[in-house]
Amino acid sequence: MLVTIYRPPNTLLKFFLYELSELLSIICADLDWFIISGDFNLHVDNPENSYAKELKALLDTFGLTQQVQGPTHSPLDPVITHTDSRLSSSL
Repeated sequence: MLVTIYRPPNTLLKFFLYELSELLSIICADLDWFIISGDFNLHVDNPENSYAKELKALLDTFGLTQQVQGPTHSPLDPVITHTDSRLSSSL
C-alpha cells in the first residue's frame, strides 16, 4: 500500500504528529508492508528541530525508517517504510 500525506504549512505540527501517530497505529496493525510518502512541510533533515526529533521518535516507536537521508525539498519528501522491510533495502 502506498500512503500519501500532505500537511499544509499552516497546520500545527503538534496536531499533525498526533494524527500521524493515530494513522500509524492503524496502518502498522493492519498491513504487512507499505510506503508512506508525501510532503510533511517539516525539515526532517534538521536534527535540532524539535518536531523532527518527535517524528523520528514516533517512527522508531512503530519500527519505521525514513529512507530519504538528504535535504527533503523534493515532491516526495519523506519515504517511510518498516525498518526490516525488503523495500527498505531497495530504496
